[in-house]
Amino acid sequence: MTATLGRRSTEARTDRYVPPEPGAHRSRGSATVRTVVLRRIGSSTPVTAGVALAAENPRTAFATIGLAALAGGMVLLMVLSSVQAFFLIAQQGASNTRTQLAIDGQGEAGVVGDAALLLADGLGAIAPGQAASGTAIDTNGQPTAPVMRDETVVVHGIRVHTSIAENLRALIDDAAADGVTLAGWGWRDPQTQIRLRREHCGTTEYAVYQMPSSQCSPPTARPGRSQHERGLAIDFTYNGGSISTRQNTGFRWLDANAARYGFSNLASEPWHWSTTGR
Repeated sequence: MTATLGRRSTEARTDRYVPPEPGAHRSRGSATVRTVVLRRIGSSTPVTAGVALAAENPRTAFATIGLAALAGGMVLLMVLSSVQAFFLIAQQGASNTRTQLAIDGQGEAGVVGDAALLLADGLGAIAPGQAASGTAIDTNGQPTAPVMRDETVVVHGIRVHTSIAENLRALIDDAAADGVTLAGWGWRDPQTQIRLRREHCGTTEYAVYQMPSSQCSPPTARPGRSQHERGLAIDFTYNGGSISTRQNTGFRWLDANAARYGFSNLASEPWHWSTTGR
C-alpha cells in the first residue's frame, strides 16, 4: 500500500509543468525555421520557401519582404533614371542637328538661336499631312510653316518650295514669250527674316517679333509668318529693276496672268506675289 502511494506520488510530480529555460523556445523556433526553410528551398521554389518562412515566423518573413521590396524599388528607380537620361540626350542631339540645318552656314551670330526656334515651331514628328522633312503641308501639298533649304529648288534663279516650282517655271517662260523678262527672289531662311525685321522695323524685341508689318518700312512680315519662309512667295523684278508701281510693265503682265499659275498679289507691294496673296 505504501509502495503504491509512493509510486503515484512520484508520477504526479512527474506530470507537473516544468517551465522551459529562458530563451529555449526562441532557439528551438529559430532552428525549426532554419530547418524548414533550408529543407524547402532545397526541394521547392523560392515562393514555397517564402510561404514556409511566413508560416513559421511572420516577423522574419515581413522583414525579408520589406527589404526585398526596398531593393527592387531602388533598382527600378535606377532604370527609370537611365531611360530618362537617354531620352534627354537623344532629344538634345536632335535639337542640335535641327538647329545646324536651320543655320545652313549662314546668318548673324545674334539671330541664329532665334531662327532655330522659329524653324523648330514648324517641325516635329512626321505624321499624315507632313512632308518628309517634318514640315506640315496643306491639302495642296504646300507647307504651312517655314521650310528648310533642302525642301526648295531653283527656278530661273529664284529659289522656291518644290510644290510651286513648275507653275513658276511656266509663268516666267510664258512672260518671256510675251517679251516680259521677270526675275526676283523667293525663299528666305528664318534668320534672314529676323535680320530684315531688325532693319525695317527696329531692334527691340517688340519691333522684331510683335510690331505689325504695316508699321515697318518697307512692310515686313513677322518672323515665322512670311510666305517667303515657306518658299511660296516671290518678289519679282522686271528687266532687272524693281516693280515698285502698278504702272510697271511687269506688274501689268502679272496682274493679267499670274492667277492662272496660282499666284496673287499683296496689294500694298506691287512686287510681291504668292500663293495666298499675303
